[in-house]
Amino acid sequence: MFFLKKAVCVGGFPFDVTLDTPSRETLEAMLEAEKIALDSSIEAIDVDDALAELKK
Repeated sequence: MFFLKKAVCVGGFPFDVTLDTPSRETLEAMLEAEKIALDSSIEAIDVDDALAELKK
């Protein structure tokens, strides 16, 4: 209830809303994930298969 009262009093969010810029490593990982998602030659596997593959 405090949040709603404060939001009404200040006429909006009672804190700053900002978007952080992702790091270079995060951006590279996002681009790699997008490439993988769009690659039709990669077969989807379930979690159990993926974990088994990691244990090899």
